[in-house]
Amino acid sequence: MAGEKTYAEALGQGLELMMGDNNENAIKEFSEAIRLNPQDAEAYGYRGDCYSATSQYELAVKDFTDAIKYVPSNEFQIVAGYYGSRGVAYKALGKLDLAKQDFEKAFKLDPNNPYKDELAKVGGTAESSVCAKCGADLKGMKFCTKCGTPRVG
Repeated sequence: MAGEKTYAEALGQGLELMMGDNNENAIKEFSEAIRLNPQDAEAYGYRGDCYSATSQYELAVKDFTDAIKYVPSNEFQIVAGYYGSRGVAYKALGKLDLAKQDFEKAFKLDPNNPYKDELAKVGGTAESSVCAKCGADLKGMKFCTKCGTPRVG
């Protein structure tokens, strides 16, 4: 259909609007990107960020949940970011147990993620069971048997 936006155009315009702090219009663009590509984690994640920025935390939780569902599992740093962002939304809703669970998952996936301080604020502890370099399960080991990286935390 002539004149219809592509997924990339909608996502790009959403990002421009979000960076300009025009979150309400960015939400519309990300919604269009999702309509065009309903299994794209990136659009859900950005729209979730906009919902959080506008204090629409229930909608943010839903979008971060969808982002987690659709991001490839080998992208553990991206998955960690979505768990952390969802944890922030849960914390804002006063759902501290759920926030703690998400912050712990974020830390286990990526010990260098920026949500470590948030984890401490909700009473969690930071101990990673996933290798920071390759994402392998450490199974209680002090070093990764796959790549030799020392355990963090």
